[in-house]
Amino acid sequence: LFEGLGRFAFWSPPLFHLHGALLNILFSPFGEAAATKAMYFVSPLYGSLTLIVFYLFIRKATNPRLALFSTFFLTFIPHHIYYSTISHIDVMLGFFALFSIYLLYRKLWVWSAIIAGLGVMTKYNMFFVFPILLVMLWIQSPTIQQKAKRIISYLLIAFVVGLPWYARNLAAFGSPVYPFMNNVFTKLGFSLLSYTPTWTDATLTLSSGFVEWSQLYLDLFGIPLGRIANLSFLPYQPYGVIIWGILTVLFFIPVLRGIVVKKPQPLNIAAWGLLICFGIMLALMLLDVHVLYLRLALPILFALAIFWGYGLDVLLQGKNKKVAATILIIVIVCTGMFVVGEIVKVRTASSLHQSYEEDYAWVQNNLPEDVLMMPPSGTMAFYTQRFTIPFFELSEGEVYYLYRENQREQKTIPEGSELIYKSSQTELEIYNVTGKISIPPGQTQS
Repeated sequence: LFEGLGRFAFWSPPLFHLHGALLNILFSPFGEAAATKAMYFVSPLYGSLTLIVFYLFIRKATNPRLALFSTFFLTFIPHHIYYSTISHIDVMLGFFALFSIYLLYRKLWVWSAIIAGLGVMTKYNMFFVFPILLVMLWIQSPTIQQKAKRIISYLLIAFVVGLPWYARNLAAFGSPVYPFMNNVFTKLGFSLLSYTPTWTDATLTLSSGFVEWSQLYLDLFGIPLGRIANLSFLPYQPYGVIIWGILTVLFFIPVLRGIVVKKPQPLNIAAWGLLICFGIMLALMLLDVHVLYLRLALPILFALAIFWGYGLDVLLQGKNKKVAATILIIVIVCTGMFVVGEIVKVRTASSLHQSYEEDYAWVQNNLPEDVLMMPPSGTMAFYTQRFTIPFFELSEGEVYYLYRENQREQKTIPEGSELIYKSSQTELEIYNVTGKISIPPGQTQS
């Protein structure tokens, strides 16, 4: 919902955005505030549907007890809670990935192909689910001819939905999945629009990316973006960090135990397939853009939930009742910590967002509506109601640059830029990059 609006074209598969636009239109008669709030419900809707489908899948493949345990993990793991409440595409993509697998497990392969096609129109990451779907199709078909026929038919149905969009991206940007894997396509000889290759040595990047890989664990348990620095938000330092670390490790133990438990073939294919395919995707992301975000591989949570459900079931079936009771207490305490943590995180984020309202108002009151801006975050593109472009797309015209001094990814201010606004509260600075618009005296500072 917070895509930059000043770019040369819109590249993202549009299904999530169309959902948001539809809700905005439906609720617009009730006012702008209601229409804006309505857009936020796309992620909660698909996050809730994901839990329902996941429970049905595990119950059908195993039994209600294992389905309950596995769904419990998915319901209360902080990463899924968080991304089911904010406007990111990944939960919606996760739903289509899981639903396509579930329908194929039920041998409803035509419907599975349609859902997979909708996933392709949601986010590029859906392509990493197709190896799992094709393996399942191969196993379900008795003869070689039927295997080939069904796989071809499945792919035709799935891609007829999204192929026009990807063809359009290829024509507009030089890559069907722009800007994902731009370095790879550049290496393959594709000529990409407005792109400078930044490919680094694969061995060096993967070996030196230990910090990025370890951040996935922090991200899983609710530390924003998995950044170690964000552990400072935990209360009662340093004891809060120690307690958090111990509890999360204890909560994760059933995953490790569940990995080695024998499972039905469909669950093995789904769990290990998701883990391997999206693990490869994360490795490619690390090579391509040198960052890792767990939300980009959100379907991995389904694999972890399956392992956790099996592991907890085995641990609770032990002969020692005191051990089982202790495990349940640990699970309950961890769950409470997760829920409280997410509530605190949402309130903190809301408070931080409100602190920028004065900055948004200044932009809306002092800068022309057709001005181009380069904000440090996507949400500012939405709340300032101005056209935005990424920093590397600086071109001629009336361009301003928003810069937050304490932001992690600091950019270099272009030479000759004029500071026209600075907030003592948020440390937000706004620079006039081209100097073509003069701001009335007395309005250049806050």
